[in-house]
Amino acid sequence: MLRLDALSVLAVDCQTTGATPVLGSLLEVGWVVGGAQAPPSTPESHWVQQPEGRRIPRIIRQMTGVRDADLATGLAPDQVWRR
Repeated sequence: MLRLDALSVLAVDCQTTGATPVLGSLLEVGWVVGGAQAPPSTPESHWVQQPEGRRIPRIIRQMTGVRDADLATGLAPDQVWRR
């Protein structure tokens, strides 16, 4: 049986433009893999391109500082998933 301190852990953080998939979409996804017995991997984070015609709500822009132009360098959702 594996001990917990021997396992790798994936930590994921997501930022969205709304509280539900109907009202929003992924804005940024970040992750890192680590464990008690190994140093963490290099954290990875990517902006996520928004669906065609969808803009970031004003309140989200104010809270995060992100702009629509920032997402122009983002990855398509399927590219982020593959990473």
